[in-house]
Amino acid sequence: VNLVATIPLVHFCLFSGIEASFPAHTPMRKAHSVTMRVGAVIVSAVVGILVPFFLHVLAIISAALAVPIVFILPVVASWKAARVCDAPPRAPLRCVLDSASLLLGALAFVLGCADSVASLAQAIREHPERADVFHNFWY
Repeated sequence: VNLVATIPLVHFCLFSGIEASFPAHTPMRKAHSVTMRVGAVIVSAVVGILVPFFLHVLAIISAALAVPIVFILPVVASWKAARVCDAPPRAPLRCVLDSASLLLGALAFVLGCADSVASLAQAIREHPERADVFHNFWY
């Protein structure tokens, strides 16, 4: 259910971003836009079908990429921006909150990756036949 809502939204953002990158006086041609949209949906469907244990693999990718983007990257970016702008030293409360965010991010990263990998390993142990996507592929 989560992917039913998320995948169309991600595709919409992808398509909108690509189409917006074209100059206003020469927008993306309609045929190219349709080809891109249909092709991306087909590629996404094929990946979803052919990647064994797709949701488990997606959980690993999410834990490894989304957690740093949400918890760690904003803190590091704000530190870098403060350094570039020669901002005054941070208030103690801000330092505590930044440290808590980094600690929570590191904890979520470690636990999320470990749990996702353990879940994938358990799924492979329970259903080893699903790991071979080409087993009985043609019949």
